[in-house]
Amino acid sequence: MELKGAAAKRALSRPDPAIRLYVLGGPDESGSRALGDALAQAMGADAERIDLSATRLREDPALLADEAASISLFGGARWVSVTLFQGGGDDVLAAAENLLAAPAAGNPVIISGAGITGKSRLAKLAKDHAAAALAISYPPTAEDAARIIDDIAGPLGLRLARDVAQAIVAATSGDRGLMAREVEKLAL
Repeated sequence: MELKGAAAKRALSRPDPAIRLYVLGGPDESGSRALGDALAQAMGADAERIDLSATRLREDPALLADEAASISLFGGARWVSVTLFQGGGDDVLAAAENLLAAPAAGNPVIISGAGITGKSRLAKLAKDHAAAALAISYPPTAEDAARIIDDIAGPLGLRLARDVAQAIVAATSGDRGLMAREVEKLAL
C-alpha cells in the first residue's frame, strides 16, 4: 500500500501489526527521517532498535526475516532499521522479499533511503504487497512547511506568527529536521 502525507505519519505513529515492512524514500530525507522517528516513538522509549546494513543483507538475505521474527532478550518491543546510503534498494530487495514471504514476523522493519523512488523495484514491492507500506517524501510546499512548523511548535507551547514560520522555512530550505531545531531554539 502507498501512504501519502498525513496518512503516512498516522500509520507509523500507530503501526498496524499486519504491516511487516515500511519503505521510506524520496528526495526529502528529513521527511523520511521524521516518519521513522514516528515509528520509534510509537514503539516506546524502551524498544530495542536493531540496525542492519545493506551490505550485510546483501550477503545474508535471510537475516532481515530472522531479525523481524526474533524476540527481544528482555521481552520488550523491538524494531529493525535499514538505512540505504546509496541506490534505490536493489541491494536489499531479496531480503525484503524473504521478510514478506516469511510465515511470521512480529517486529516492524523500516528500510529508508533517499535513492528509493516510486519506480524502484523495492518501492513497487512495498506498494503491491498487503504486508508492506510505501511512503515517498517530497520537499514540502510553502503551505505544507507552515503547517509542519505549527505541528512542531504546538507541543512546545508556541504559536508562531506566519512571517516567523515563513522565515524559518526560508532559512532552512524546508528541511524538517532543521525547522524543528530552529523552533526548539525559540521554545528555549
